Amino acid sequence: DGITGGSQPLISLAYGEGKYHITKTVRNLAYRFAFGVAAICAVILFLLRGNAAYLFGTSETVAVRVAQILPIFIVGFVFVSVSRVTTAYFYAMGKNLWAYVLIYGEPLTLCVLLLILPNAMGSVDGTWISVPLSQIIAMLISVLLIRKIESMSSSLQIATFCHRGKLMSSQRKCK
Repeated sequence: DGITGGSQPLISLAYGEGKYHITKTVRNLAYRFAFGVAAICAVILFLLRGNAAYLFGTSETVAVRVAQILPIFIVGFVFVSVSRVTTAYFYAMGKNLWAYVLIYGEPLTLCVLLLILPNAMGSVDGTWISVPLSQIIAMLISVLLIRKIESMSSSLQIATFCHRGKLMSSQRKCK
């Protein structure tokens, strides 16, 4: 969240100034940094998974089970990094509906998966798998929405448009 919290105002400022190439540059830097931080945290937590549960005062039995399940959750770290940066990017550009799709889509997807997977798999493992799977789906939706916005911006670059009252190429005043 610190990465998205830091990048969102920069993206918003660049977008407001009409510097669209900077919005993309900051977004891509945030993707790389968030992915790197998520990957490092995932590796560290994976290496410490046998001891992680003891931080919360668990028993030996619970600690062993947590060490078995934790790698399933860790997989989702890198996928969450993409969806969170994309959400901040959409907010910064005033595309709130797309941000809402990501924000509310992930828990709704998780809910549906939790209703289906444990029964389909016949075990509680479906519960654990549902979490990273919902994060993967949110990341895929993020990628699709980013591709959509990039194809839309390519179309806008071909056509003339105005931003904050600047003159259009046809010399008509923007509304």
